Amino acid sequence: MNKLLLLLLLGSGAVRAEFWDGNRLYSHQTASSVYDQMLALGYVMGVADALAGVRICSPDNATAGQKDDVVKKYLREHPALRHHTADSLVVRALERVWPCQERRRGSTS
Repeated sequence: MNKLLLLLLLGSGAVRAEFWDGNRLYSHQTASSVYDQMLALGYVMGVADALAGVRICSPDNATAGQKDDVVKKYLREHPALRHHTADSLVVRALERVWPCQERRRGSTS
């Protein structure tokens, strides 16, 4: 029975790993479906959380919605870059607004 369940899961789209590019992320961000928008928000927050304090130093009170808005604006204004991986574009967008170097310099003065 466990083998049958495993086979069914492996054959479903839920298990399949897919890499997102900027086109796919932007499409989800601008979709009319709340489900698609939440998928995009989760993606942005996953990248932002993974690199918090390393490459992205957003203020403690920056909301998930703000971070998503920053990325959406960047993707809207740079359509020629959307073929790049979504994670690299999220980092690029958030680093421009909240780079760690500036925060470190500001905290030492």
